Amino acid sequence: MEKENRLFSPKKKFIIFVGLFLLLFLFSIYCYSAGIKLNDIKDIPRSRIFPILFIFFYATISFLPLPLTPTSFLGGIFFTFQEALLYTLLGSLLFATLVFYMTRFLGRDYIRYLMNRHKKFKKLELKLEKGAFFEIFMLRMFFIIPSEFIGVVAGLSNMKYKDFILATFIANTITLIFSVGLVRSQIKHNTVLLIGSLLGLLICLIIPLIFFTKLKSFVNNRLNGKN
Repeated sequence: MEKENRLFSPKKKFIIFVGLFLLLFLFSIYCYSAGIKLNDIKDIPRSRIFPILFIFFYATISFLPLPLTPTSFLGGIFFTFQEALLYTLLGSLLFATLVFYMTRFLGRDYIRYLMNRHKKFKKLELKLEKGAFFEIFMLRMFFIIPSEFIGVVAGLSNMKYKDFILATFIANTITLIFSVGLVRSQIKHNTVLLIGSLLGLLICLIIPLIFFTKLKSFVNNRLNGKN
């Protein structure tokens, strides 16, 4: 048992976490540079397995630190609106789950050990976790924040997976409706859909900004010891 604890110490698990995350990041760069070309994707036979390949491809490319992955828009090109929304949403949930559990099982113990050495961060963490669902929802709505960051933050916290994935599901559904709609509006030459999608994405950015302003004030007060 003692040997097992040494083998899977928090620090060693953290090293594995960093290494695995780096490998997936490099692999996503490779896929992006070598495999996300329109002509290549168009040549893939439209079979029952194509949506599955797209979902896993979406999850892989999501390791790139980009606000919206290119596959979010490619889905709107190769599928109908409903299909694109479904497949991109499944890909985003698969990616979110992977990052969440990688962080929870490999990275959390060591990172929380470092953070908990500072009482201010510990106190702040306890306060923030009370509204974890709402915070993850707002972070997802503010889609210019890379998804990796949100998944890692959730994995480090004590929030339950069901709360994390539900917040991700709701927020991603909203933002993907507008991003897929933006692409479909160009394909269908639909001005109304174009304007509606742009306004929707803009609202998705504005609402969290109001929340973040209040959150920043809350964080500063807590770190300064104010009630």
